[in-house]
Amino acid sequence: PYRDRYSSVIAGSLGFSIGAIMYHYKSRLLKYFKCTSIYLPVALFFVTFLNMLCGALCHYFDFDNAFYFFFYSNYFLNTVTILSLLQAKAPSKIKSLDSTIGDYSYPLYLVHWPLGLIVSMVLFGRPINEFSLASVIVAFLGLITTCFLSYFSIRFIDKPIEKLRKKLK
Repeated sequence: PYRDRYSSVIAGSLGFSIGAIMYHYKSRLLKYFKCTSIYLPVALFFVTFLNMLCGALCHYFDFDNAFYFFFYSNYFLNTVTILSLLQAKAPSKIKSLDSTIGDYSYPLYLVHWPLGLIVSMVLFGRPINEFSLASVIVAFLGLITTCFLSYFSIRFIDKPIEKLRKKLK
């Protein structure tokens, strides 16, 4: 079942592998994306969102085969979206926002799961792993806590280390 296959740390290996392939073969893959319009990645984002929504509905109503189609096609759609973003010519305001999101991405990735578990344990004394009001509360407070800790990590660890690295060069 889905839970056995995709609820472990090992489950992240498919997404990681796709990201590694995109990184190492970026120049070859970008040959297929000549469109520099910002509208292509925006359209792909909405198609990906609709695909995720269809997958969630299939999962909810136990349409397993359809769910797996949407689940795996989401990997493909995300890959194409990212590759189209690499070619897109974005306005400078979007580039600035993109840079800020990029600064936050790794700290958010590192701390979101442990902080969500900590929030869950502090509030409810157990991990919350089903959809319920408790899971919404944990997600909301976990998001706030994660963003707060990520900000401090960037401000007081990443930026000072980056300044020190520049001095040493």
